[in-house]
Amino acid sequence: MRESSRRHGDVEPLPAIAAGGCGRSAVAKAAAKLARHKLRLRLSQGPKGVTAGGVALRVSVGKVLRSPDAAERLMRRVIALLHESVPLTLSLVDLGGDVEATDSLQAFCTTLRRSLAGQGLPTEPVGISLQSHVLPLQAYLLICTAILGHGPRYVLLDSLQMKHHEDARARREADANWTFLWRTRSAAPGKVWAAMIPAYAASVTTRCPLLGDEAATAILPAQGLQAPVASAWLPLELDLMDFSDGHGRLRWPALQDALERAVDEGDEILDQLHWPLPEQRSDAWQNRRLAVTVDGVGDLVMQRGADPGNLRCLQWIDSTVARIHEVLWQRSRLRAGATEPLPALLAACPSVRWNCDIKKSDWDSRWRSAVASSAVRHRNLLVMSPYSVLPSRAASVANFIDLLPVLRHADAFSFSQPRVRGFRSCDEFANFHRRAWAVMQRRNAASLVAAGV
Repeated sequence: MRESSRRHGDVEPLPAIAAGGCGRSAVAKAAAKLARHKLRLRLSQGPKGVTAGGVALRVSVGKVLRSPDAAERLMRRVIALLHESVPLTLSLVDLGGDVEATDSLQAFCTTLRRSLAGQGLPTEPVGISLQSHVLPLQAYLLICTAILGHGPRYVLLDSLQMKHHEDARARREADANWTFLWRTRSAAPGKVWAAMIPAYAASVTTRCPLLGDEAATAILPAQGLQAPVASAWLPLELDLMDFSDGHGRLRWPALQDALERAVDEGDEILDQLHWPLPEQRSDAWQNRRLAVTVDGVGDLVMQRGADPGNLRCLQWIDSTVARIHEVLWQRSRLRAGATEPLPALLAACPSVRWNCDIKKSDWDSRWRSAVASSAVRHRNLLVMSPYSVLPSRAASVANFIDLLPVLRHADAFSFSQPRVRGFRSCDEFANFHRRAWAVMQRRNAASLVAAGV
C-alpha cells in the first residue's frame, strides 16, 4: 500500500455526479473518462457547483487585528468558503517581529476560532502557511494546534535553512529548525501538535518564452501546491506505476494517450468549474492552469532494479520525465491551434510607443509572429513533488535522493503527503530537502548535474 493515504487538506476525487445541471454532468463524464485512463481528478462539490484546488488567501494579520472592518470582511469570506465546502489555506503575513509575532498569531487564531464557532463551523479544515523566519516554529505549531486543532500547517522555508552559513548564530537557528521539522514530520494519534509540512518553491515557471515566472507565495489545499495567491488550478494525478509493464518499463502509448487526454479533457473541464473567488475566475480565464502531477518516479526505478545512485539511471529517468513534459506542452500547443491561444499570452504584448506608424506596424507584426510560433493553451502543466523520487516501500531512501534532478522539468511543485519513513537521521532528512530546493532554484539551467559527478 502506498504511503500517500489521505490526510488533512487533501481533496477527495469527485464521485459520479448524478444531478445538478449540465456543467456538473459534463464534469462527471470527463472524470469518468479520465479515470479509465488512470488519471485521478482532484475536485470537490459544493452547493454552487464543482470546484478544484481550493483557495489560498493572503492575510495581513496586522491589518486584521488593527481594523474591525478588515477582520469582519475576512471572516465573512472564510465562513462563506467553508459553507461552500471549499478547501482553504490562509497565508499569513504582517505579524510583526519577535514577541509581537507570537502574540499576533495567537490573537488571530483566537479571532478565527470564535468567528467559525459562531457559525457552527470546525476550524480543522483551515490550513495555515507561514514563512519560517517570522517566529519560532515550535511556537507557530503549538499556537495553531492549541487554538485551531490539527489542520494542515505549512512552513515556507528560505535560504536560512537551505544554505551553509559561516555565522554561528545562523547555523544554530537553521539546525534548530531542521531538528524541529524532523521531530514533527508526522502527526501520530495522541501527539500535542499536528505535522509540520515544509515547502520551499519560490516560483512557478512556464515553457512559453513570452510569459514570465511568477512568485509562489501561497499553498493551495489540493496537493499542497505552492502557487501564486488566488490562482486557479485543475489538479490531475498520474502514477507511473499504472503504466509499467511490471519490470520498470513504461508502456509509452498508453502513457502518452493519458497525458494527451489530461490536457484535452482538463481544458474542457476548466470552463465547467465554479471558482469561489473573483480573482480565481479571472486567473482561470487568463492562465488556464492544469496541475498534472506525476508520481511514482522512485517506485519505477525500484521496480526496474536500477541503481538510483548510478549516473545512467539518472539519465534514463530524467529523459523519461523530460519526455512526459514535452508531451504535455506539445499537446497544449496543438490545443491552442485548435481553439485559441492562452488569453494571458494575447494580452502580454509589451506596450511600445512609436511615433512612426510604420515602426508600430512592424512591431505589431513581429509580436503576432512571436505569438503564432509560441502559442500554448495553458500557462502551467507539469507538477511534481520532491517525494515522488522516493519509493513507497524502501526501508532506506538514501540513494534515491540522487534522483532529485528530475524535478528541474516541473512547472510547479506540491508538498502535501510528505514522506516520513526511510530517512535514517535528521541530517539525511535535511539533505534531501536542501538538494530538492537547490534543483528548484536552478531548474532553468540547461545542464544536468548529478551528485558526485
